[in-house]
Amino acid sequence: MLFTSTFAVFVSLATLIIGLPTPLLPRDLMREGQLSYCSDVLAGILSITNVSVTPYPLRPGQNATLSASGALSEAINQGAKVRVTVALPGNFTVYDQQVDLCQAASLLGHSCPINPGPLNVTVTETIPSQLPAVNYTVRVNATNSDGKPIICFEGPVQVSSS
Repeated sequence: MLFTSTFAVFVSLATLIIGLPTPLLPRDLMREGQLSYCSDVLAGILSITNVSVTPYPLRPGQNATLSASGALSEAINQGAKVRVTVALPGNFTVYDQQVDLCQAASLLGHSCPINPGPLNVTVTETIPSQLPAVNYTVRVNATNSDGKPIICFEGPVQVSSS
């Protein structure tokens, strides 16, 4: 399988809270149009204020670090889910999994409910060495336990061999 479960959690958390920036200067790819909010999902309760991922593009076999800040307007409750779908060019799905958001957050020292207010996350994970160096399309759709949107966005994620 192309993605390990640990990497899936990294992708889930990273993509839940981010756009992916360049290796030198963090930037907001949501504003730059590389990632966009899902047109078929209402606005969610998570807003993003700052993010960085290094290195970018991601490199197989190397560590990638995500640092992100945002704010929740409502609590994230036990039972919240995040669905991550990853596709190759031509819309060939290589990964489609729903993850328990609270379980993933517990790996970062957060526990549900995650109360409204500021939210800061830093995650370092090794990118699987067998991950092919291509541009992927990622869609992340997170919902609270009551089905209310937390955040949903989609766009390209680049994995490079150099």
